[in-house]
Amino acid sequence: MAARHLICVANFSNFSAVLRNTENSNDKTSLPSMDLTLTGGEDGDYINIPDCSGKEYFKDHHISFKFTENDKEKGKFAMWFNDEEKKIYISSDGTYESGHPVSSNDNFDHERDANIYVGLHFSPAAETGKEETSKRSLIPPPSLQASISVAVAPK
Repeated sequence: MAARHLICVANFSNFSAVLRNTENSNDKTSLPSMDLTLTGGEDGDYINIPDCSGKEYFKDHHISFKFTENDKEKGKFAMWFNDEEKKIYISSDGTYESGHPVSSNDNFDHERDANIYVGLHFSPAAETGKEETSKRSLIPPPSLQASISVAVAPK
């Protein structure tokens, strides 16, 4: 089975964040604002990206990225490897349902070991000061702007 190691995370936001691997509580790393962090992992061999092929497995098989300010959560991401589809997935709200494959999936052989590099971009959406005028609106007001960039390199 190929290993997918999360090597480093660049936090390009004005908020600190915490990375947590739900498969290993010791794989928890602080991600300072506007900084690059190596993810050594518990054993110094970096963090393995968990396999997760369905919603029923998500709770215990993903990596979470939570942004905070003054101990208040501001936003979150999630990342996992769908072992049935052989693709790395990300979610910009930390849930399985909003996950989608990253574009770099086509650039490497998932049967080989790979190193993963992540860039986090997060900022709360600007406050508009306007209240919703229609309860039938299909477009919810934005609460945050978030994206995650993933680069994959053969090991």
